[in-house]
Amino acid sequence: MCRWVICWIILATVTTSVRAEKADDVAALLGAGEFEKARAAIDASIEKNSADARAWHARVVVNLKLRDDAPAAEAAKRALELSPDPDRALILNASAAMARNAEPHDAAKLLVAHLDRHPDLLDEAVLDSLISVLYEFDDTERAGKKVVGYQKIYDERNAKLEAAVEGKKRWGIEWVATDEFRSRREALAATEAQTLDIRRKLARVDSQAEEARRNLARATEMMKRRPKEKRGVQVAQENLDRILSERRVLETDLA
Repeated sequence: MCRWVICWIILATVTTSVRAEKADDVAALLGAGEFEKARAAIDASIEKNSADARAWHARVVVNLKLRDDAPAAEAAKRALELSPDPDRALILNASAAMARNAEPHDAAKLLVAHLDRHPDLLDEAVLDSLISVLYEFDDTERAGKKVVGYQKIYDERNAKLEAAVEGKKRWGIEWVATDEFRSRREALAATEAQTLDIRRKLARVDSQAEEARRNLARATEMMKRRPKEKRGVQVAQENLDRILSERRVLETDLA
């Protein structure tokens, strides 16, 4: 589930994102929660000038408000195409649209490129957006070279940001006292170790279940030839049932 927390930028962006004579109307509509009407006004502006990057950016914003993720991502890409040097607001809103539309790689790439263009930038909102995107990757993706690279850039900038604030650390997008940070990190490490242990046990149980199924199949075949051997089938079935019951307990622990 996406964890975006950048909606604060939206209204300020929209007031300068469409043709001047419509900007106040759009801002008023958004402020009143009239998002469909705001989108209609923005679309009318785009019809008059489809090369207006600001209008496309406004379309990103209103679609984010409406939770229309695919149109928001589409508009974001068009706005970026029309913006050789995209501003911070567009970077944040476009990355949010991409992440919501299940395009975390594009979102991370956009944010990292912005940080690369500004090597001395310590922008908390941009870092919040980047860590939110990094949360969207699964364990396999996180182990990949690209995501490891994104994480490294985040860690480097985040360390510099933390160094400027005495006695506090960032836990995701939240500032916490250093002692609280250490406590949370220790608890997380313990949870991760427990999760790893359960997964190892699940792998062992799965192997045992496969062997139990083979034993049950052999016992069933034996009973066909020797009907008196049904006790062997019963024992094999009970063994399989016991293993599967153990697996269900482990799955509950993992959840």
